[in-house]
Amino acid sequence: MTAARLLLTDDENEAALFADELEELNTQRKKEENSIIQNISDSVNHNPDLLIERVLVLSGEGWHHGIIGIVASRILERFDKPCFIITREGEISRGSARSFGGFSIFGALQYCEDLLIKYGGHPGAGGFSIETSKIPEFTERLQKYAGDIFDFMPLPDITADKLILPSEITIDNVKGLKILEPFGEGSRQPVFAMGGTSVQEIVPLSKGLHTKLRLVCAGKRFDALLFRQSPNELFIKAGDRIDIMFTMEAQTFAGKESVSIILKDYRKSGLEQRKYFAAKDAYEKY
Repeated sequence: MTAARLLLTDDENEAALFADELEELNTQRKKEENSIIQNISDSVNHNPDLLIERVLVLSGEGWHHGIIGIVASRILERFDKPCFIITREGEISRGSARSFGGFSIFGALQYCEDLLIKYGGHPGAGGFSIETSKIPEFTERLQKYAGDIFDFMPLPDITADKLILPSEITIDNVKGLKILEPFGEGSRQPVFAMGGTSVQEIVPLSKGLHTKLRLVCAGKRFDALLFRQSPNELFIKAGDRIDIMFTMEAQTFAGKESVSIILKDYRKSGLEQRKYFAAKDAYEKY
């Protein structure tokens, strides 16, 4: 493999060639990954009722089976509910699943084992193969499993440490957080929340790999960064009002200090969030 050859070679020119090859492969992988994410985003946009389901089961024709695990992780982060991503490959399909909390992927696959050709994994992740014709029944069985196990579906433990006002987004306050460092396991970076911010503009970054939101709240304008999500993946538009959870960091550009806001999560403000974020707020017992 190219990666192994890069690590083993003693020739600088050869190493440079291997590095270029790896970069090209990684670029291609990202393109395929983003293409699948776009397909899924389109599906959810056209059928937002998918978000009412307890478990997300999404399939597509010819999605690269080596990438769907990464896609499953991103969809899990986006919608905060267990997800099963399936690539249809003729009569036989392959899938990858991701979860969190008390919902066991392995337990769910065991529950459906009579429908599967083979499967494996652990509580947080798994893989499987299935006859393509059985995907609809598999989907129904997964929803039944989730309903039998949970009255209310578990959510990831993402909580805000403080609800703040726009006026509190200052470089002095951010510098004051340094007394809490170093951040890590058992000492996470503080997460803040703010409600009712207005989306003024959605700006793609790094050729659409990331997104910058231009926001306004209580007359104060500020930008917020959303990593690993392109504008096409978002279920918001300019003019929407959203509630946000974020971290703050100090940054210096051209000798000027400013506050960098990194979004951890967001949702539409008000009752309309139910349509788009039922995964968080509208779990019902079936």
